[in-house]
Amino acid sequence: MKKIFILLILSLAIQYSFGQACGIYRIKYVGSLKSKSLKIEKIKLPTIEFLHGLENEYTEKSFIEIELNSHQINTELNSPLTSHLYGKAESLLQFYKTQRESIPLIILVTENETTREIRKALNWNSIQISKLEDDNFGNLFELNLNEIDIDNKNQEEKYPWDNVVTKVAINAIHLSINNFVNKIRDENFPSSPGPFNF
Repeated sequence: MKKIFILLILSLAIQYSFGQACGIYRIKYVGSLKSKSLKIEKIKLPTIEFLHGLENEYTEKSFIEIELNSHQINTELNSPLTSHLYGKAESLLQFYKTQRESIPLIILVTENETTREIRKALNWNSIQISKLEDDNFGNLFELNLNEIDIDNKNQEEKYPWDNVVTKVAINAIHLSINNFVNKIRDENFPSSPGPFNF
C-alpha cells in the first residue's frame, strides 16, 4: 500500500512538472452578451492556436463555437504544447497583444427568421486576464470579456483581414491594372517593346 501511494505521488509530480515545462495552460472565457433587437444564438471564440498566431481567421482551428446559457459565456479551452511557459497573467496578455491588436469574436444572431454572423473586435485594454488556482493539469487563466453589446457598432470588426489577405488583395489589384494598361498599349501601340508594369 505504501509503495502504491509513493508511486501515485511520483506520477502526479511528473505530470505536473511535465505540464509546466511544456508550457501547457488553459483559458477560461467568461462574459455576457446583450442585444435589444436580435436573438443571440451562439458565439465563436478564438482558440489558443489562433491567439498564439498559429492560425488565421480563415482556418477551421481559428474559432470554437459554443452554446450560450442565458447569454452567458463560460467555457474552458486547453492549449497545445508550446515552448513558452506562462506563469503570470500579464506575460500571457502581453504575448497576445504582439499577435493581434484586438481579439475577434463571431456572434450568431437571428433577425426576422434569418441567421447571420456579426463580427466584433474587442480592444485588449477592455479585457481583464487573471490567473486562477485549481488542482487540474496546467495553469488556468481567466479571460473576462465583460458585457458585449451587440448593438454597439463601434465594436464591429469592419475589416477582419489579416496581413496575408491584404497583400494578396493588393497584388490582385496591381495585376488587374497592369493587364488593363498592357491591353490598352497593345491596342494603340502594337510596336511598343515589352510590357508596361504599373
